[in-house]
Amino acid sequence: MEYLASLLTYNFISNLAQISWQDILLAIQKQFVSREFAIQHAMSELAISDEYPQTLVDLASLNKNDDIHPYIDELASMEPELRSAEFSEKWLYLILAWVYKNRDTYPNPLEIVEQIYADFDYPDSISGFVRYMPSEGPNLGSLEKNNNRLFDKWKIFLDSQRGKYC
Repeated sequence: MEYLASLLTYNFISNLAQISWQDILLAIQKQFVSREFAIQHAMSELAISDEYPQTLVDLASLNKNDDIHPYIDELASMEPELRSAEFSEKWLYLILAWVYKNRDTYPNPLEIVEQIYADFDYPDSISGFVRYMPSEGPNLGSLEKNNNRLFDKWKIFLDSQRGKYC
């Protein structure tokens, strides 16, 4: 996923979705987020919990370059197994939201959408704003207008997903 010029931040994700330790473990493995993300999540959980496992304290105490896996693996194993489709849908939304928010930093954000579309196995839910897919509407007469329509559809998708994962 070379298009993630910078990895998704904890503050950005935590404002859009509730995330589990399994979500975080898989996201780290897929390089959507950094190991520091897990440490930040552990610190956040400690701040709101009265009771917590020692593993959480140990993870929150690590530096960003320390090995997080003994801790995050244990925390993830305490949760019900995450369905692959659930993980993919959530992170598809989160990555698209991140790229949309940071679209001015990309030379061609609609090309990034095409890469995400392929990386997530061509989900129908976003085909409406993939440039090479057939358009539901007529040609608007200019590339700029057609691209603006795709950006509008992208925004509509994000708005429809907002709150789904809270």
